[in-house]
Amino acid sequence: MANSKENYLRMLILFLPYLDCRFFHKNTFSQEELENEILMGIEHHGHIHNLDMVKSTIQFYYSKNDTYHLDDFYEMLKNAAQSLLTYHHNRLCIDMFDDNMVDEAKKYISFYHNKTLDYLELNKLIADSLLAAFYNCYNDYDLEFCLDHNMIQTVSVVNHQLNTILLKGIAETHTHIVGSIPFEKQWNWLGHEILDHHENVRLILKAIDDDKSVKFQKQRYGYNGSLTNLIIATMMLRLLLMLYLVYYFYNKDVDLESYLCKFEEKLNGKIKVNYVKLINYYMTGLAIDDFNYNDFDGLIVAIEKVIYGLSNYQKDGSFSKKVYQDFVRRFIENKDLDVNKYIEYILQHQSIAYIKEKNDQRFKEFFLHYIKVKNFIHSFIVQSSDIKGFLEFQYFFRRQHMIFDIQPNMFKNIFDTYLYDQVKFLEIRIGHVKFKYSSKLENYENLYASKINVNETVKIYYKTVLDFVTSYLTFLKTLPSNSLVPQVGLILHFNKRYDDIEKCWDNYFKVKDDSLIRYKQYQEECFLNLIIFQKIRAEIPYADEYLVGIDGASNELLSEPWVLAPIFRSVKDKYKSILKDKAFNRYGIKLLATKDLGITYHVGEVFHSIASGLRHVDEVIDYYGYQNGERIGHGTILGISIDNYVDNHRIISLPAIELLDNLLWLYHLKAYKNLFKDISISYLEEQIWKITHFIYDINGHLGGNSEGINIHHLYLAYKKQFAGLDFVKDEYYSLNCEANFSSKNCIFKNSKNWNEDLLFYSRHCRCFLKKMTRMIQIDTSDETIINIYKEAQQYVINKIAYKGIIIETNPVSNANIGEFNSMNDHPIFLMNDSFDKDHNHVMVSVNTDDPGVFGTTLKNQYGFILQVLIDKGVPMEKALKWIDMTRENGLNSTFINRTKKTKKEIEEELNKIKRILEEKLNRREDNK
Repeated sequence: MANSKENYLRMLILFLPYLDCRFFHKNTFSQEELENEILMGIEHHGHIHNLDMVKSTIQFYYSKNDTYHLDDFYEMLKNAAQSLLTYHHNRLCIDMFDDNMVDEAKKYISFYHNKTLDYLELNKLIADSLLAAFYNCYNDYDLEFCLDHNMIQTVSVVNHQLNTILLKGIAETHTHIVGSIPFEKQWNWLGHEILDHHENVRLILKAIDDDKSVKFQKQRYGYNGSLTNLIIATMMLRLLLMLYLVYYFYNKDVDLESYLCKFEEKLNGKIKVNYVKLINYYMTGLAIDDFNYNDFDGLIVAIEKVIYGLSNYQKDGSFSKKVYQDFVRRFIENKDLDVNKYIEYILQHQSIAYIKEKNDQRFKEFFLHYIKVKNFIHSFIVQSSDIKGFLEFQYFFRRQHMIFDIQPNMFKNIFDTYLYDQVKFLEIRIGHVKFKYSSKLENYENLYASKINVNETVKIYYKTVLDFVTSYLTFLKTLPSNSLVPQVGLILHFNKRYDDIEKCWDNYFKVKDDSLIRYKQYQEECFLNLIIFQKIRAEIPYADEYLVGIDGASNELLSEPWVLAPIFRSVKDKYKSILKDKAFNRYGIKLLATKDLGITYHVGEVFHSIASGLRHVDEVIDYYGYQNGERIGHGTILGISIDNYVDNHRIISLPAIELLDNLLWLYHLKAYKNLFKDISISYLEEQIWKITHFIYDINGHLGGNSEGINIHHLYLAYKKQFAGLDFVKDEYYSLNCEANFSSKNCIFKNSKNWNEDLLFYSRHCRCFLKKMTRMIQIDTSDETIINIYKEAQQYVINKIAYKGIIIETNPVSNANIGEFNSMNDHPIFLMNDSFDKDHNHVMVSVNTDDPGVFGTTLKNQYGFILQVLIDKGVPMEKALKWIDMTRENGLNSTFINRTKKTKKEIEEELNKIKRILEEKLNRREDNK
């Protein structure tokens, strides 16, 4: 398989005129002009590593004409669709047919049989429903046939044999409620919210324009206008196109321009002026940034009155619903359709069918403008391959949350997205409730003393679970009676976050302010969330069947595994008294016995160094109480090529304390696990002393004799972090620290006191934290370091394989974020290489992570993996058996009760949960 960057660059060059803002209002270019515009666009959407290669690729796609006109751009979309797609076994899928007799147009996407990675990249650039509509229209599949034969779903990269295997059942065990909604669902939702004058959409659009990451990306793309105005204007164009196509259904002699003129005649005053200005914008691109929200709203009201004869006092239901239903009814008869689900495809299909039938230049211009802007907005929501890394992903993830921040809608849409025939189990991650804290010490109130936090958090959880249960019940109504149905559960994930370094353990003992101990306030916040989660599971019958696990998610660089270790251990039977005591003593909540919670944890995905990533995985296994059958999210560190990583990252930066912990961990592996036999222990000792001097040698105060700092105490202090942050009060009196090196009483000046406790406390002292958190650089290219990395990686791989811990891989997500070059190098193939070398046997499952961000589906993840195996030379039979193994791993590792339940049984359980939750919420309202 080619490098993903190559595929991305080719697809970007091909589709740039359909998604870049510089093409919004221009449809005629000379060949030279077009080449220059594409080159400028690539600078904004990607990186030019080789200008000669880029120019030759542009010329491959765009050198057939001296001048490119509007019709040429439509012809290219048609050719792309014909080249990429085919209808096979009742599914619209990638055309893998390899035949020299096929004409050149059919090979437009790629001259090679493998178009899977091309599709992966182009689907990050544009919504694939556009190409599906082109393919269906130009192959004379009418709209009704497409709806009846499932030809408007996401394009499949799953071949017939793989699909047969997946029909046995698949599980999604790693997806987040935020980030799970496909772009076109978000686009449709925005459309009907705008048309229906919902106040919340005004706030959402303003938040998008004000968002820093949106401003940054607009700057990257060279767009200076308001996204709010652009989105609303485009949604109004969408409305006008729908209205015209309905009108044309009865009036075949009227083209779009004539229709718009007729419409203008029915308007007057400022509304008419704004309407003309808007139409001119579609044609010429003249700025509409002086429009405000009320200007657009007034136009929508005027259109309502003209079309439906409505006034503000005569509205009956949703305007968008009326428009959509009228539009669909003109083209589809006697079908009970989910209009919101199909409206965008139907618009595209009927628009292309109209263009195919009638040479209406104005319609072509307006529809192409609509396509371009929609794809431009798509580029803010779906992450492409131009920039890798977790921070880039987070920008896209947060934008999803901004657009679709209504929980009932989110649950409804995630059911629609995932629960098709093959999905047997679906686990949905919901984030923990975050608290606001006073930054002033005198106003500080302990979290556990705050009844407001506890009561409000309980209420939030009740509402969230109720939304989930209600959406689940709504989904079940669509299924036949007495059928086996997909089983769904919620995973509570704790969002990792950074804590500042202004800490003082001494002052903590004086005022009992949790914020003075690093991450203690955050730990208590997470404990309270877990206590409430467990309380609901115990107090409501059947709730523990649907609230099934916990996770730690978000950016690994923000907090080390020790931070959440006490929380995760507390759900284990061996440590359950910790959680019960904390719940009762601090919050007055009596926890009752309930079923075990499953644990999984995002780790080994984002890391400063190889040693950091491997250490984090090892720490989670050792200190979180991991048992057979529990899971790790991503874990890509286990399967990346050390050699490739070092080639790309010879010099790395990381915090000083992270380097010390890495070295202490490696030292422990050397001393107690008998690893690195070819390396002298003095090598690691020397490295440990170097970084120890950097951190602790302040004004010459570092004990070097037996009464001072030693490696044994350093390691014990490192381990002590995982025990928790409930300090023993008696220690304070013996330490008598004033956290000031100029003080005569400063305990850190006395080298005799450098024991494990003091070293541990130093990690909560602002004086040392300044040094500990300072970024330093190391050279990883040393052969000794490389060998250590490789042996440590194999050690952790073996440990996970022998324990039977499952790694939740997310192929497209990992490719966008992880430290490897292409899908061909995905870590899953090293973690479990039983298809080839049969050396590593880590159990792996396949998931999506955030399909809305990455523009993918669960089934297509399996398709991408299968294609890589074939490209590696693995025979189809062997590849399918390996895929089937990963499929079964997903089913067998779910935290959901795997006892098969009928629709009736699940409905009875959910209705009981729903009734109790409603009663509890009503009582809370009555007690206000």
